[in-house]
Amino acid sequence: MSKIAIRLPTFIIPKTNPEDCDCLKKPLETTYKAGKIFWQKEVGEKISLDDIICDVEIEKRTYEVVAVTEGILVEQLIPDGETFEAQSVLGYLIKD
Repeated sequence: MSKIAIRLPTFIIPKTNPEDCDCLKKPLETTYKAGKIFWQKEVGEKISLDDIICDVEIEKRTYEVVAVTEGILVEQLIPDGETFEAQSVLGYLIKD
């Protein structure tokens, strides 16, 4: 099983290859230093392609973090409603 990080890069621009970000299908169009996370999936929950894993609030705008791969959410490193720094690993999926 491989472990896949859920993270957002520091400078986010539209990308044609969704694998440029580990688990972000619809890239944000902003530069940011921190954001707030709101989990939509629980640890142990199966994640399917295009599932919304979490919402992130950055500079008063909310963005959906959408899965680009299937797996199981095994870890949430940033608690729900907490602030995270740019490039932080938010959590992990495993593929089986």
